[in-house]
Amino acid sequence: MPERPSTADLPLTQLGSDAPSITPARGEPTAATLSLAAHGLLDAPVQSRFDRYAELARTIWDAPISTVTMIDRDRAYFTSCVGLDLTDMAADQTFCSSVVHASAPVVVPDAFDDPAYRDLPAVAGEPHIRFYAGHPVRDRWSTVLGTVCIYDTRPREFTDHDAAVLAQLARCVEDELDTTSDRDRAGQVQRALQPRDVQPVAGYSFAARSVPTALVAGDALDHVQWDTGHYFLVADVMGKGTAAAILMASVRTALRARVADLATGIADDLGQVVGAARDLVQHDLEAAGSFVTGFVAWADPSSGRLRYVDAGHGLTVLVHPDGRWTSIGSDDLPLGVDATIGWTERVLDTEEGDTLVCFSDGVLDVLPGAEADPGRAVAELVLRSDGPDDVVRRVGRLAHSVPTRDDVTILVVRREAAGA
Repeated sequence: MPERPSTADLPLTQLGSDAPSITPARGEPTAATLSLAAHGLLDAPVQSRFDRYAELARTIWDAPISTVTMIDRDRAYFTSCVGLDLTDMAADQTFCSSVVHASAPVVVPDAFDDPAYRDLPAVAGEPHIRFYAGHPVRDRWSTVLGTVCIYDTRPREFTDHDAAVLAQLARCVEDELDTTSDRDRAGQVQRALQPRDVQPVAGYSFAARSVPTALVAGDALDHVQWDTGHYFLVADVMGKGTAAAILMASVRTALRARVADLATGIADDLGQVVGAARDLVQHDLEAAGSFVTGFVAWADPSSGRLRYVDAGHGLTVLVHPDGRWTSIGSDDLPLGVDATIGWTERVLDTEEGDTLVCFSDGVLDVLPGAEADPGRAVAELVLRSDGPDDVVRRVGRLAHSVPTRDDVTILVVRREAAGA
């Protein structure tokens, strides 16, 4: 990936009446247009994540107005505007267009005395801007996307020290662009990797959902239908955010790869399958100082028999139609704790109408009563809901309506009556 040049080394420019127009020729999208779209900034003027930088600029220079502005062809979008109620305007009506065109910092000590700026709407009319200082904001490929700038209604000087500080502030905005863009992309990739288009399993209804507390989740949710059975997984890595998501992606992949051995008859014990997956990821988990709890299951639709391994998870409940419920778990440890331990395959026989609910500890934060008595709270939710889809919808609504400390993941499988 190309290194962005240091913004502190860019020349300070004072453009006068010979300042050229920024408006490019019509035709193919510009590099700035494509980059703004990739960063989610095209036609999106309000971005509160930049407010702290605009506020900081106004505080440092005791200026009445400060903005972070993005420019696409002939429009300027004020992604943050402190001290003025403004969202967008024509680019050629702004000071910022000169910064983008020059690809360098621009300072206007007194716009009233400069024919290049005296007729701008904000100079000739309210708020009667006299002073302007702007610095380019670039993407990681050095394309100028916009500016960070300050405005004053009185003339003022701008020293080399001021210019260096403004350059550092622009770099902070650039880092924010890179960081949030990477997080957004990571979230998109993780959502794309969620299981989709799983074929219906005769005699069963099924629903699942994962709601990350950040842009990416440290929970794993997986389910795959093979000719010989149905595999599903709910797992939770210690921690949250991007680091947890990276670890969980490798664990999820290792488990699915080893479960394929069970589906094709190469392996015949789910505990051995989990052990083989652990061998693939143990070094990574040790290096990261982390571990993963999980409920790994293999269902035989024809018999209703469920083979499972509970690796330190302990958050699975079997709810019967008459209201009885049973917590499903084991004394087995999570993956990553010890490279020498094994896991025991256990068997659960389900009956018509039984509902299996497996969830991450984020559900304890959102489901009333779950922290004190998870099994009872989940059983009550199942009994007042209209099937797995409704259970998942209710938990999803709760996850979006209350503050959560952790990712919220839930998987629900109900064995239907014959002929349902």
